[in-house]
Amino acid sequence: MDIVSEPGLVAALAPILKEAQRHAVVIREGDRDLGAVVSMEDYEIVRRAKVEKFLRAADELGEQIRTRAAEDGLTPDDLMKFLDRKAS
Repeated sequence: MDIVSEPGLVAALAPILKEAQRHAVVIREGDRDLGAVVSMEDYEIVRRAKVEKFLRAADELGEQIRTRAAEDGLTPDDLMKFLDRKAS
């Protein structure tokens, strides 16, 4: 087992964090990628992309539910009442 003191960790991490400001730093063990250190700017780009993907999927699911409900003769109000009853 390796033991690294806090000052030792900070000293080892500082150059990695500096490098991550220019490009991602991949942490690898043998042939396996374990993770990456990225700048906050890059992290925010990825986080926003994931949020946007989720919102698009939620909108698509909502549209599918509304379409199916309409095919079954339910109005949006009927559907909301049905869903409210199921939630309680």
